[in-house]
Amino acid sequence: MADSNASEVVKKITVLVSFSGDGGVEVVTANLVEGWINLGVEVELLLIKNKSRHLSRLPTSVKQTKLKASSGWLALPEIVKHLKEQPPEVFFVIKDRAVQIAALAKVLSGFKGLMIGQIHNNMEVGLRNRNALGRSTRHMMMRWAYKKFDKMTAVSQDAADSIQRITGISKHHFVAMANPILTDRLFLLAESEATHNWLTHKDKPVLVAVGRLSPQKNFSRLINAFAKVKEQLDCRLIIFGEGKQKQSLQQLTETLRVTDAVDLAGFTDNPYAELKEADLFVLSSDWEGSPTVLSEALALGVNVVSTECGDVSITLQNGVIGSVVQPNNLDDFSQAILSSLRQPKDEEVLKQAVVKFQQNVSAKSYLDLIAETKNSV
Repeated sequence: MADSNASEVVKKITVLVSFSGDGGVEVVTANLVEGWINLGVEVELLLIKNKSRHLSRLPTSVKQTKLKASSGWLALPEIVKHLKEQPPEVFFVIKDRAVQIAALAKVLSGFKGLMIGQIHNNMEVGLRNRNALGRSTRHMMMRWAYKKFDKMTAVSQDAADSIQRITGISKHHFVAMANPILTDRLFLLAESEATHNWLTHKDKPVLVAVGRLSPQKNFSRLINAFAKVKEQLDCRLIIFGEGKQKQSLQQLTETLRVTDAVDLAGFTDNPYAELKEADLFVLSSDWEGSPTVLSEALALGVNVVSTECGDVSITLQNGVIGSVVQPNNLDDFSQAILSSLRQPKDEEVLKQAVVKFQQNVSAKSYLDLIAETKNSV
Protein backbone atom coordinates (compact mmCIF):
# COMPACT_ATOMS: atom_id res chain seq x y z
CA MET A 1 0.00 0.00 0.00
CA ALA A 2 3.03 2.26 0.22
CA ASP A 3 3.11 5.38 -1.92
CA SER A 4 6.49 5.55 -3.67
CA ASN A 5 6.78 9.34 -3.72
CA ALA A 6 5.84 9.66 -0.06
CA SER A 7 8.23 6.94 1.10
CA GLU A 8 11.08 8.39 -0.95
CA VAL A 9 10.79 11.91 0.44
CA VAL A 10 9.43 11.29 3.95
CA LYS A 11 10.82 8.22 5.70
CA LYS A 12 9.84 8.90 9.32
CA ILE A 13 7.67 11.35 11.26
CA THR A 14 7.93 12.00 15.01
CA VAL A 15 4.69 13.34 16.50
CA LEU A 16 4.48 15.33 19.74
CA VAL A 17 0.92 15.11 21.05
CA SER A 18 -1.16 14.69 24.18
CA PHE A 19 -3.71 11.85 24.17
CA SER A 20 -5.81 12.96 27.13
CA GLY A 21 -9.16 11.38 26.26
CA ASP A 22 -11.30 10.15 23.41
CA GLY A 23 -12.15 13.45 21.74
CA GLY A 24 -11.73 14.76 18.22
CA VAL A 25 -8.00 15.48 18.47
CA GLU A 26 -7.27 11.92 19.54
CA VAL A 27 -9.46 10.45 16.79
CA VAL A 28 -7.92 12.61 14.07
CA THR A 29 -4.36 11.97 15.25
CA ALA A 30 -4.84 8.21 15.37
CA ASN A 31 -6.39 8.22 11.90
CA LEU A 32 -3.59 10.37 10.50
CA VAL A 33 -0.93 8.09 11.98
CA GLU A 34 -2.67 5.02 10.54
CA GLY A 35 -2.87 6.74 7.16
CA TRP A 36 0.85 7.50 7.19
CA ILE A 37 1.69 3.93 8.15
CA ASN A 38 -0.43 2.69 5.23
CA LEU A 39 1.57 4.97 2.94
CA GLY A 40 4.84 3.39 4.05
CA VAL A 41 6.03 6.04 6.53
CA GLU A 42 7.49 5.13 9.94
CA VAL A 43 5.82 6.98 12.82
CA GLU A 44 6.94 7.63 16.40
CA LEU A 45 4.71 9.21 19.05
CA LEU A 46 6.10 11.37 21.86
CA LEU A 47 3.18 11.40 24.28
CA ILE A 48 2.67 14.12 26.87
CA LYS A 49 -0.36 12.11 28.06
CA ASN A 50 -1.32 8.61 26.97
CA LYS A 51 -4.83 8.21 28.34
CA SER A 52 -6.96 7.27 25.35
CA ARG A 53 -8.46 4.08 23.98
CA HIS A 54 -7.46 5.24 20.49
CA LEU A 55 -3.80 4.50 21.24
CA SER A 56 -4.57 0.79 21.53
CA ARG A 57 -5.88 0.58 17.97
CA LEU A 58 -2.69 1.92 16.42
CA PRO A 59 -0.45 -0.55 14.56
CA THR A 60 2.25 -2.16 16.71
CA SER A 61 4.85 -0.66 14.36
CA VAL A 62 4.10 2.78 15.87
CA LYS A 63 6.65 3.47 18.61
CA GLN A 64 4.88 5.09 21.57
CA THR A 65 7.10 6.93 24.05
CA LYS A 66 5.34 8.34 27.12
CA LEU A 67 7.26 11.33 28.44
CA LYS A 68 7.88 11.07 32.19
CA ALA A 69 6.63 14.54 33.09
CA SER A 70 2.97 15.09 33.96
CA SER A 71 2.46 18.16 31.78
CA GLY A 72 3.77 19.68 28.58
CA TRP A 73 5.90 22.43 30.07
CA LEU A 74 7.41 20.06 32.65
CA ALA A 75 8.30 17.75 29.74
CA LEU A 76 10.40 20.46 28.08
CA PRO A 77 13.80 19.02 29.23
CA GLU A 78 12.85 15.58 27.88
CA ILE A 79 11.80 17.05 24.54
CA VAL A 80 15.02 19.05 24.32
CA LYS A 81 17.03 15.91 25.06
CA HIS A 82 15.14 13.93 22.42
CA LEU A 83 15.75 16.59 19.76
CA LYS A 84 19.46 16.62 20.62
CA GLU A 85 20.08 12.89 20.89
CA GLN A 86 17.51 11.53 18.40
CA PRO A 87 16.78 14.41 16.02
CA PRO A 88 13.77 13.44 13.92
CA GLU A 89 13.56 13.83 10.17
CA VAL A 90 10.16 15.52 10.58
CA PHE A 91 8.84 16.83 13.90
CA PHE A 92 5.04 17.12 13.73
CA VAL A 93 3.51 18.94 16.72
CA ILE A 94 -0.20 18.98 17.57
CA LYS A 95 -2.15 21.78 19.36
CA ASP A 96 -1.14 25.28 20.39
CA ARG A 97 0.39 24.53 23.80
CA ALA A 98 2.59 21.75 22.43
CA VAL A 99 3.61 24.02 19.53
CA GLN A 100 4.85 26.64 21.98
CA ILE A 101 6.79 24.04 23.97
CA ALA A 102 8.32 22.56 20.83
CA ALA A 103 9.37 26.01 19.60
CA LEU A 104 11.28 26.62 22.83
CA ALA A 105 12.73 23.09 22.68
CA LYS A 106 13.98 23.84 19.16
CA VAL A 107 15.84 26.93 20.39
CA LEU A 108 17.33 25.16 23.41
CA SER A 109 18.36 22.05 21.48
CA GLY A 110 19.58 23.69 18.29
CA PHE A 111 17.34 21.36 16.29
CA LYS A 112 17.64 22.00 12.54
CA GLY A 113 15.15 19.47 11.18
CA LEU A 114 11.75 20.10 9.65
CA MET A 115 9.01 21.23 12.06
CA ILE A 116 5.31 21.22 11.16
CA GLY A 117 2.58 22.33 13.57
CA GLN A 118 -1.12 21.56 13.64
CA ILE A 119 -3.94 23.61 15.22
CA HIS A 120 -7.46 22.26 15.72
CA ASN A 121 -9.56 25.29 16.68
CA ASN A 122 -10.17 28.95 15.95
CA MET A 123 -7.80 30.42 18.53
CA GLU A 124 -9.48 33.82 18.54
CA VAL A 125 -12.73 32.22 19.66
CA GLY A 126 -10.98 29.83 22.02
CA LEU A 127 -9.25 32.70 23.84
CA ARG A 128 -12.06 35.25 23.82
CA ASN A 129 -13.06 34.54 27.43
CA ARG A 130 -9.56 35.29 28.70
CA ASN A 131 -8.90 38.70 30.21
CA ALA A 132 -7.04 41.26 28.10
CA LEU A 133 -3.67 40.53 29.71
CA GLY A 134 -4.12 36.77 29.31
CA ARG A 135 -5.03 37.12 25.62
CA SER A 136 -2.19 39.53 24.94
CA THR A 137 0.36 37.23 26.59
CA ARG A 138 -0.91 34.18 24.70
CA HIS A 139 -0.91 36.07 21.39
CA MET A 140 2.67 37.20 21.98
CA MET A 141 3.74 33.61 22.67
CA MET A 142 1.98 32.40 19.53
CA ARG A 143 3.67 35.05 17.35
CA TRP A 144 7.06 34.00 18.67
CA ALA A 145 6.48 30.24 18.56
CA TYR A 146 4.79 29.86 15.18
CA LYS A 147 7.68 31.58 13.40
CA LYS A 148 9.94 28.76 14.58
CA PHE A 149 7.99 26.26 12.48
CA ASP A 150 8.54 25.62 8.79
CA LYS A 151 4.81 25.37 8.26
CA MET A 152 1.67 25.57 10.38
CA THR A 153 -1.36 23.51 9.43
CA ALA A 154 -4.93 23.92 10.65
CA VAL A 155 -7.88 21.55 10.37
CA SER A 156 -10.06 24.29 8.87
CA GLN A 157 -9.62 27.50 6.90
CA ASP A 158 -11.36 29.30 9.76
CA ALA A 159 -8.70 28.09 12.21
CA ALA A 160 -5.88 28.94 9.77
CA ASP A 161 -7.22 32.45 9.26
CA SER A 162 -7.56 33.01 13.01
CA ILE A 163 -3.91 32.21 13.79
CA GLN A 164 -2.76 34.28 10.81
CA ARG A 165 -4.66 37.29 12.15
CA ILE A 166 -3.28 36.77 15.67
CA THR A 167 0.34 36.37 14.61
CA GLY A 168 0.52 38.64 11.58
CA ILE A 169 2.76 36.06 9.89
CA SER A 170 2.41 35.63 6.13
CA LYS A 171 -0.65 33.68 4.98
CA HIS A 172 1.68 31.34 3.11
CA HIS A 173 2.90 30.05 6.48
CA PHE A 174 -0.54 28.58 7.30
CA VAL A 175 -2.31 25.82 5.39
CA ALA A 176 -5.80 24.42 5.95
CA MET A 177 -5.90 20.61 5.68
CA ALA A 178 -8.82 18.18 5.60
CA ASN A 179 -9.04 15.82 8.58
CA PRO A 180 -8.55 12.07 7.95
CA ILE A 181 -11.81 11.05 9.60
CA LEU A 182 -13.51 8.71 7.12
CA THR A 183 -11.99 5.30 7.73
CA ASP A 184 -12.89 1.70 6.94
CA ARG A 185 -13.45 1.29 10.68
CA LEU A 186 -16.13 3.98 10.68
CA PHE A 187 -18.14 2.29 7.92
CA LEU A 188 -17.70 -1.12 9.57
CA LEU A 189 -19.06 0.24 12.86
CA ALA A 190 -21.95 1.84 10.99
CA GLU A 191 -23.00 -1.59 9.76
CA SER A 192 -23.95 -2.55 13.33
CA GLU A 193 -27.58 -2.39 14.37
CA ALA A 194 -28.80 0.74 16.13
CA THR A 195 -29.85 0.20 19.74
CA HIS A 196 -31.96 3.25 20.57
CA ASN A 197 -35.66 2.39 20.51
CA TRP A 198 -36.60 5.64 18.73
CA LEU A 199 -34.34 4.60 15.85
CA THR A 200 -35.06 0.88 15.72
CA HIS A 201 -38.84 1.39 15.91
CA LYS A 202 -39.13 4.74 14.19
CA ASP A 203 -42.64 6.13 13.86
CA LYS A 204 -41.71 9.81 13.44
CA PRO A 205 -38.66 11.80 12.30
CA VAL A 206 -35.65 11.63 14.63
CA LEU A 207 -32.93 14.27 14.98
CA VAL A 208 -29.55 13.17 16.35
CA ALA A 209 -26.74 15.23 17.92
CA VAL A 210 -23.43 13.91 19.26
CA GLY A 211 -20.89 15.56 21.57
CA ARG A 212 -19.83 16.55 25.06
CA LEU A 213 -22.55 18.26 27.08
CA SER A 214 -20.43 21.40 27.34
CA PRO A 215 -20.92 25.13 26.71
CA GLN A 216 -19.03 24.92 23.39
CA LYS A 217 -21.58 22.49 21.93
CA ASN A 218 -24.49 24.68 23.09
CA PHE A 219 -27.12 21.94 23.22
CA SER A 220 -29.44 24.37 25.01
CA ARG A 221 -29.67 26.23 21.69
CA LEU A 222 -30.56 22.97 19.95
CA ILE A 223 -33.23 22.05 22.49
CA ASN A 224 -34.80 25.50 22.21
CA ALA A 225 -34.85 25.25 18.42
CA PHE A 226 -36.24 21.73 18.62
CA ALA A 227 -39.10 22.93 20.83
CA LYS A 228 -40.07 25.38 18.08
CA VAL A 229 -39.85 22.64 15.44
CA LYS A 230 -42.05 20.32 17.46
CA GLU A 231 -44.83 22.92 17.45
CA GLN A 232 -45.11 22.34 13.70
CA LEU A 233 -43.89 18.75 13.22
CA ASP A 234 -44.11 15.78 15.56
CA CYS A 235 -40.53 14.56 15.90
CA ARG A 236 -37.89 13.50 18.40
CA LEU A 237 -34.35 14.49 19.40
CA ILE A 238 -31.60 12.23 20.72
CA ILE A 239 -28.37 13.73 22.09
CA PHE A 240 -25.55 11.22 22.57
CA GLY A 241 -22.89 12.42 25.01
CA GLU A 242 -22.01 13.04 28.64
CA GLY A 243 -20.94 16.18 30.44
CA LYS A 244 -21.44 18.64 33.27
CA GLN A 245 -24.46 20.29 31.66
CA LYS A 246 -26.63 17.18 31.66
CA GLN A 247 -28.77 18.25 34.61
CA SER A 248 -29.33 21.79 33.32
CA LEU A 249 -30.23 20.48 29.86
CA GLN A 250 -32.68 18.03 31.41
CA GLN A 251 -34.26 20.89 33.32
CA LEU A 252 -34.54 22.86 30.09
CA THR A 253 -36.48 20.06 28.42
CA GLU A 254 -38.89 20.12 31.36
CA THR A 255 -39.29 23.90 31.17
CA LEU A 256 -40.02 23.70 27.44
CA ARG A 257 -42.30 20.67 27.95
CA VAL A 258 -40.43 18.47 25.48
CA THR A 259 -39.11 15.91 27.95
CA ASP A 260 -40.99 13.08 26.27
CA ALA A 261 -39.48 13.98 22.89
CA VAL A 262 -35.85 14.65 23.93
CA ASP A 263 -33.52 11.94 25.18
CA LEU A 264 -30.15 12.80 26.68
CA ALA A 265 -28.98 9.29 25.89
CA GLY A 266 -25.49 9.46 27.35
CA PHE A 267 -22.29 8.08 25.89
CA THR A 268 -22.32 5.38 23.22
CA ASP A 269 -19.17 3.65 22.01
CA ASN A 270 -20.67 3.31 18.53
CA PRO A 271 -22.53 6.48 17.57
CA TYR A 272 -22.33 5.57 13.87
CA ALA A 273 -24.81 2.72 14.16
CA GLU A 274 -27.27 5.18 15.64
CA LEU A 275 -26.35 8.12 13.41
CA LYS A 276 -26.95 6.31 10.14
CA GLU A 277 -30.61 5.80 11.10
CA ALA A 278 -31.21 9.49 11.86
CA ASP A 279 -33.40 11.67 9.65
CA LEU A 280 -31.19 14.64 10.44
CA PHE A 281 -27.90 15.35 12.20
CA VAL A 282 -27.79 18.73 13.94
CA LEU A 283 -24.71 20.66 15.08
CA SER A 284 -25.34 23.59 17.43
CA SER A 285 -21.80 24.58 18.48
CA ASP A 286 -20.55 28.08 19.20
CA TRP A 287 -17.18 27.19 17.73
CA GLU A 288 -15.37 24.26 16.14
CA GLY A 289 -12.35 23.64 13.96
CA SER A 290 -13.46 21.04 11.48
CA PRO A 291 -16.28 19.18 13.28
CA THR A 292 -15.58 15.48 12.80
CA VAL A 293 -19.06 14.15 13.39
CA LEU A 294 -20.61 16.46 10.80
CA SER A 295 -18.43 15.01 8.05
CA GLU A 296 -19.08 11.50 9.38
CA ALA A 297 -22.82 12.10 9.18
CA LEU A 298 -22.54 13.24 5.56
CA ALA A 299 -20.40 10.20 4.71
CA LEU A 300 -23.22 8.00 6.05
CA GLY A 301 -25.72 9.82 3.85
CA VAL A 302 -27.41 11.70 6.70
CA ASN A 303 -28.74 15.21 6.10
CA VAL A 304 -27.18 18.00 8.17
CA VAL A 305 -28.12 21.37 9.67
CA SER A 306 -25.43 23.35 11.48
CA THR A 307 -24.62 26.66 13.07
CA GLU A 308 -21.89 28.58 11.28
CA CYS A 309 -18.63 27.59 12.94
CA GLY A 310 -15.21 26.39 11.84
CA ASP A 311 -15.17 25.16 8.25
CA VAL A 312 -18.84 24.10 8.26
CA SER A 313 -19.77 26.57 5.51
CA ILE A 314 -17.00 25.21 3.29
CA THR A 315 -17.97 21.57 3.91
CA LEU A 316 -21.65 22.30 3.33
CA GLN A 317 -20.80 24.42 0.27
CA ASN A 318 -22.48 27.52 1.67
CA GLY A 319 -25.82 25.80 2.12
CA VAL A 320 -25.86 23.66 -1.03
CA ILE A 321 -25.17 20.40 0.84
CA GLY A 322 -26.83 21.34 4.14
CA SER A 323 -28.26 24.38 5.87
CA VAL A 324 -25.90 26.73 7.72
CA VAL A 325 -27.42 29.24 10.17
CA GLN A 326 -26.09 32.05 12.30
CA PRO A 327 -25.57 30.84 15.89
CA ASN A 328 -27.86 33.38 17.56
CA ASN A 329 -30.82 33.14 15.18
CA LEU A 330 -33.12 30.60 16.80
CA ASP A 331 -35.94 31.11 14.31
CA ASP A 332 -33.65 30.43 11.34
CA PHE A 333 -32.27 27.38 13.12
CA SER A 334 -35.71 25.86 13.67
CA GLN A 335 -36.85 26.70 10.13
CA ALA A 336 -33.71 25.11 8.66
CA ILE A 337 -34.43 21.93 10.63
CA LEU A 338 -38.01 21.87 9.38
CA SER A 339 -36.99 22.43 5.77
CA SER A 340 -34.32 19.70 5.91
CA LEU A 341 -36.78 17.19 7.36
CA ARG A 342 -39.36 18.00 4.70
CA GLN A 343 -36.96 18.22 1.74
CA PRO A 344 -33.90 16.04 2.39
CA LYS A 345 -30.87 16.01 0.07
CA ASP A 346 -29.89 12.97 -1.96
CA GLU A 347 -27.61 10.59 -0.04
CA GLU A 348 -25.03 10.26 -2.82
CA VAL A 349 -24.66 14.03 -3.09
CA LEU A 350 -23.91 14.17 0.64
CA LYS A 351 -21.33 11.39 0.45
CA GLN A 352 -19.45 12.94 -2.48
CA ALA A 353 -19.13 16.23 -0.61
CA VAL A 354 -16.73 14.73 1.96
CA VAL A 355 -14.36 12.63 -0.19
CA LYS A 356 -11.43 14.85 0.88
CA PHE A 357 -11.90 13.62 4.46
CA GLN A 358 -11.18 9.99 3.53
CA GLN A 359 -8.22 8.70 5.52
CA ASN A 360 -5.99 7.84 2.57
CA VAL A 361 -6.74 11.09 0.73
CA SER A 362 -6.07 13.28 3.78
CA ALA A 363 -2.93 11.43 4.92
CA LYS A 364 -1.47 11.71 1.42
CA SER A 365 -2.19 15.45 1.31
CA TYR A 366 -0.25 15.91 4.57
CA LEU A 367 2.69 13.95 3.16
CA ASP A 368 2.63 16.03 0.00
CA LEU A 369 2.76 19.21 2.10
CA ILE A 370 5.63 17.87 4.21
CA ALA A 371 7.56 16.79 1.12
CA GLU A 372 7.01 20.15 -0.56
CA THR A 373 8.09 22.04 2.54
CA LYS A 374 11.10 19.79 3.02
CA ASN A 375 12.26 20.40 -0.54
CA SER A 376 11.87 24.17 -0.18
CA VAL A 377 13.91 24.71 3.00
